[in-house]
Amino acid sequence: APPYVQGARSRGRHVPQPYSPPYITHRPEVTVRRLPGDASFVVLGTDGLWDTVSNEEAVMVVRSCSEKGNAASAAARLGQLALTKAAEACGMDLEELRGLPPGTARRSRHDDISVVVLYL
Repeated sequence: APPYVQGARSRGRHVPQPYSPPYITHRPEVTVRRLPGDASFVVLGTDGLWDTVSNEEAVMVVRSCSEKGNAASAAARLGQLALTKAAEACGMDLEELRGLPPGTARRSRHDDISVVVLYL
């Protein structure tokens, strides 16, 4: 068994045998969406973002950053918001959450968070 199955990762998050198709494939999954004509950005985020931040909150953060002339900070602000909300959900403040060591203690409180804001 791969080392992470008995390591710090949760049991449900590993890829079961066989370790190749249909579980992992080289073929990309492509989805085409038509955006409304007034769309000015797209937020790409992992479930760590969307578990805690609603679509409406994400739009408000990106618009606020853009209006203040600080569009480049939108992705970082969204990540910060997601971490803050994850900490609150655990009865902690952000600094307490950040102070937890990497591994099970922290992973049990929030998922990985990756955010990209693509301006059109």
